[in-house]
Amino acid sequence: MIALVVRTGTKPWALMVDDILRQQQVVTKPLGDELKSLVGISGSTILGDGRPCLILEPNELLKRKINRTVGAPPAVQNLKGQVAA
Repeated sequence: MIALVVRTGTKPWALMVDDILRQQQVVTKPLGDELKSLVGISGSTILGDGRPCLILEPNELLKRKINRTVGAPPAVQNLKGQVAA
């Protein structure tokens, strides 16, 4: 298993991923009006081979996940505290 450790706020947390393909520098482009309201996506870029790619904001995705577990059964709510471990 591969985990990316994200350090935001007061505690680091891990984001599990299937694979890390490569690291590269990209030019970020803003999202269009129809996509600006998407939580957890801050922009886009065009990869070297011409494919578009969305740029994720892990901290916003974590907040979204935690907010969804608030009304969940107790077993799921217990995961909320473990996400930021």
